[in-house]
Amino acid sequence: MMIDIEWDTQFNTAIVMRFNGEWTWHACKEALQTLLYMRESRDVRVAYILDLHESTLVPRSAHTLLTRLLKSLLKEQPSRVVIIDKLHRLATLQAMLPFAETDGIDYAQTIEEARLYLKRAA
Repeated sequence: MMIDIEWDTQFNTAIVMRFNGEWTWHACKEALQTLLYMRESRDVRVAYILDLHESTLVPRSAHTLLTRLLKSLLKEQPSRVVIIDKLHRLATLQAMLPFAETDGIDYAQTIEEARLYLKRAA
């Protein structure tokens, strides 16, 4: 699967989306449906962790798809969104997603760092 989705093992109120290879908007839409189903199964406000470590999309393609995905995710009013990626791509994504700074989106290099953001926000 291009996008794997699961509840985080340490934060049972966070859903992790792992992006693999060259994922597509079609894969995002399928993942969103799964994510919404998962979110509705719990009566709490959830956070989303988007792990792009295994993504092979170039930043420009990732930017276009992430912008659409984030706009859809933010409509669900998550408690937090954390994007995980390699350092050199994180800086590019931060520059390309300026709206993210005001919408409660953080950037991390590891799942552990992402969990720290969630812990601080709780």
